[in-house]
Amino acid sequence: MSAWTTRWKQTDENPIGDPTELCLALLTVQRDGSFKEAKEVTSIIAKDEYCMRASFLKEIRDRVAKGIAADEEAACNALEPWFTEKHNSTFSRLRSLQHRASSIAFTTRSLPRLWWTDTVHWHVMLYKGNRIDLEDVRKMLAKTEERLIEIWEKMATKGLKIRIDYQSIADDPTNRDVGYSFLTDPRN
Repeated sequence: MSAWTTRWKQTDENPIGDPTELCLALLTVQRDGSFKEAKEVTSIIAKDEYCMRASFLKEIRDRVAKGIAADEEAACNALEPWFTEKHNSTFSRLRSLQHRASSIAFTTRSLPRLWWTDTVHWHVMLYKGNRIDLEDVRKMLAKTEERLIEIWEKMATKGLKIRIDYQSIADDPTNRDVGYSFLTDPRN
């Protein structure tokens, strides 16, 4: 708790000062020495903030349990400058960094991940540099369906030669009723 209830000073040896901010800086360094993009940093800061809030809540309850504070409101008032914005605290600086990182992430345009190479029929694209042909995707889905039918016939029907029209099976994936199954759906 003292790490977040101390006013850290910057020095020539430690220009960041605050160990939590230093940890954040180190967590954002990539293998090549560069820093992560803003959109990749916001989740790290959010987790730190959540951890701090949970820790302060536990501290508030502990202070009441130990008799240090009369009640939770008194304990909260004593700790409030350390877990709210607009105070010189680790939490406030993290919130400020989160606001900046979010603003940068929302306003920064990223390079396209998808690039159509077939601009006539729109069947071939590059996704993150990998060539994807929509005909291959169609074949993959057809093969998956064939394999699922094989598994179904082998496991569910135990090899019995029952005529099943797979094209007209009615199933409602949004039905959350207990016991609902496409097998008991009246449309089948």
